[in-house]
Amino acid sequence: MTLLSIDNLELGAGCGKFGKIFFNPCILTDNDQKIQSYCSESEIDVFCEAEHTPFDPKQFKLILICNPYNYGFLNLDQSILLMTEINRILKNRGKIIVITHESNIYANYDAISTRVPVFQRILGIKLNVYSKEYDPKDFPGHKFYICKNVRETKPNQYIEIEMEE
Repeated sequence: MTLLSIDNLELGAGCGKFGKIFFNPCILTDNDQKIQSYCSESEIDVFCEAEHTPFDPKQFKLILICNPYNYGFLNLDQSILLMTEINRILKNRGKIIVITHESNIYANYDAISTRVPVFQRILGIKLNVYSKEYDPKDFPGHKFYICKNVRETKPNQYIEIEMEE
């Protein structure tokens, strides 16, 4: 299987293998090329920034963002860069899943949902945003960590964003 034939992408996978465990086949990305020096279990396929990926337009049906750190929806400019890139690589009617904690300043439901009208206006797309409480039973045995596998975090938000041109 080539990377071009895979429909699922995880941005900023870090030390985790969430996408490959629960949405296989999945391409894992991260921007930290030194990740293997502190995370022996890393399975990153492509090193790139979430806002600037090397993928073809409209390549993916699903994009995963799990517990983002140092990228995401922290401010409007960063949010627009990220959503512009996601819009470029996500197929029409594709889905974004964000798993996070409400206290994560880089991605939480309030940060995302309040910017939806701006994304829709600037990108000329329709977005439907749904949120529910994260249930660890949906992804049994998986642990999420903050930055460099230092401290475990417990997500409490599961956000789905459907994009339509």
